[in-house]
Amino acid sequence: GNSHRTQFYINGAIQFDTIDEHRYHESLVHPAMLATPRHENILIIGGGIAGLSLAHKYIHDRRWNNRIQLTLMERKDRYGGRVKTMRIPKEHQGDGRANEWYEAGASRVAQLHHRVRDLAKQMQCKELVLPASYDQHTNIQHLHKIFHFQKIYQDFVKEHGEYGLRSVSWMDVMKMMCTTETYIKLMRDWGFQAVLREMNAYDFWHYARPQYLSDTYYTYENGLQSIIDALVAELEASPLVSLQTHTKVLNIQSFHTPQTNQQFNQQLNVSYQHDEDANLYHT
Repeated sequence: GNSHRTQFYINGAIQFDTIDEHRYHESLVHPAMLATPRHENILIIGGGIAGLSLAHKYIHDRRWNNRIQLTLMERKDRYGGRVKTMRIPKEHQGDGRANEWYEAGASRVAQLHHRVRDLAKQMQCKELVLPASYDQHTNIQHLHKIFHFQKIYQDFVKEHGEYGLRSVSWMDVMKMMCTTETYIKLMRDWGFQAVLREMNAYDFWHYARPQYLSDTYYTYENGLQSIIDALVAELEASPLVSLQTHTKVLNIQSFHTPQTNQQFNQQLNVSYQHDEDANLYHT
């Protein structure tokens, strides 16, 4: 099949398909913009990759980019959210280390995350394929081979039937079909325990497991933070955007004022604290 397409099912019902993921994300933005009469001031709260990429989308979308003023507020002293690349100080570089940076947050981008990869390509970040020995990917392949996941699956289905997988998690299956020692090792080495615990075993076996076994992972030259840095640099250079760190949103108040007998103009007051000063953002 198409290695760039992933589907997520719960109890046999499709919940998510990466082939039309963009429809979901765009439906969060454009209807709200089209339904409101005023678009002069836009506030984005949070400077992670989601907030930054949303701001990037606004300033490049012809429907909005010539008539908006966008403010992005981030409560920390840095942008990136879960993405945090640590740079090795120059005085310690060149001593045989393979890289001059390491990831302290998100560590990779999966092949199926094609929208993140497309964004990185737009920002001219150099994509690097992670080596086959890279942590989780190799661990899962090793576990599948050594501990005979296929046999665990076959033994369970033989006793309980294929339909029985829908009523238990894969964690439950391993508890039932493995020795305690093997179960503990599987849980420790797999890593993503939430998948084993929260997804029913049928969905895990048929949809999640094949993806984990076959996926390719990527990073970017100078780390994932390079995507964040490129987004921030672009937004800082735009006259349409104001970026603020050390800014904590305290309260959001929405109210309507009448324009005509039939129409009301929605306004938003956001109280926030920048460093030690209290301020009010008004739309």
